[in-house]
Amino acid sequence: RAVSHRPEAIFTDERAYLMTRVAIRRIEAAPPGDATALEDPAEMLWRAARSATGRRPSSPTSGPI
Repeated sequence: RAVSHRPEAIFTDERAYLMTRVAIRRIEAAPPGDATALEDPAEMLWRAARSATGRRPSSPTSGPI
């Protein structure tokens, strides 16, 4: 949540910010101990980070770029 407190100071890409906010909400709504419920939000955070850095959004498990 801390990174979304002052988004203008961190995010230059609005899409990355919105993906981050949605991922945070999904993480907060996930049942405690349900690791599978965290897979989609984790992927969203990865894509948001890649988008914010201008890199191709790929999965951390998809291999080298």
